[in-house]
Amino acid sequence: MRIRLNIAAWMRSTAFHSSTAQACPPVIKNADGAILLTAAGPFAEGDTARLTCEVETCDHDLTLTWYHVGVKLRTAHETVATYRGGWKSLVTLGPLRRGHLHSNLTCTATNDVSIPASVTVLVDMFHKTEVSVRLGAGLNASDITEGADVYMECSILAASKVTEVSWRSGGHPVKGLTGDSGEELVTSRYLVIRGVNVTHSGRYTCRATSADGETTESAPLELRVRHAPRCIATRDTALAATPGEPLNVTCPVTADPDEDLRYFWIAEDSAGKRRRMRLGAAPAEHADGDDLGHVLPSVEDSNRLELLVDTYLFHATLFCWARNSVGVQREPCRFRFQLRRKDSPHLLDG
Repeated sequence: MRIRLNIAAWMRSTAFHSSTAQACPPVIKNADGAILLTAAGPFAEGDTARLTCEVETCDHDLTLTWYHVGVKLRTAHETVATYRGGWKSLVTLGPLRRGHLHSNLTCTATNDVSIPASVTVLVDMFHKTEVSVRLGAGLNASDITEGADVYMECSILAASKVTEVSWRSGGHPVKGLTGDSGEELVTSRYLVIRGVNVTHSGRYTCRATSADGETTESAPLELRVRHAPRCIATRDTALAATPGEPLNVTCPVTADPDEDLRYFWIAEDSAGKRRRMRLGAAPAEHADGDDLGHVLPSVEDSNRLELLVDTYLFHATLFCWARNSVGVQREPCRFRFQLRRKDSPHLLDG
């Protein structure tokens, strides 16, 4: 009876120690066979990590299982025995993306008689800083109207600390932009322009410099400021002509958009008397007017007006302006007439 009790006690003792003992501890090795203590890598973005989980020696059969952020990996090979009495399993992870950075990769050893044993490493990566520029919500870079407030945001994804952020427009540093209201704000991550005008059209980029000295520039954001027509000439244009001759006059405006423009023509003498300009005719003596008797300008689809010069024009100023989908030109283009000498050009300097 005593012998039976001793055998039962021995069996209970053996079962107790087997159920509480930990399985043979695994290690994770890189492709060169080096044991990884805390991290695997660094890898470049797009690489595929190839790692081995290994137990060098163990008295029991083992199963090695790989997990990435707690999810079992299907890319792991089956556990195989080594010639030294150990066990190993190979896994591939990739192509690596930014989301893999600093994620956990775990190998767990299990069998039927021991507590599972695990080892975990972090996926380490080195990659270029990513920089991009985007407009604020509700804004369209190709449909900004003059006078609107515009703000841009510099978005940066970097593995290391960013020490400097700068803005550039047309390849030149942006230190401060002034809109019609004279208000602007340039910060490291934001560029705000209040009351944009046509001079703000162009390509904008953002540059980020990391602590390791790497500088990355974003792809350009093309900003298009739509505006009403405006005169290209900054002063009166002098035209040389003789009475009775036909003359072609071009209204020199720039506009965005420049499709479907309508052009307006009218002449006014020094006494303030206005006359409507008709295509292929001299200034109308009896011009159309509105209910108040004001002379209305002629409206044309073309920026070119062919007129017959008469003596009235030598004492008057010819005005032209245009209209597009944004609005009407604020300041008209102005022409004044001079008597043309023989062999002199029709267009004179200012």
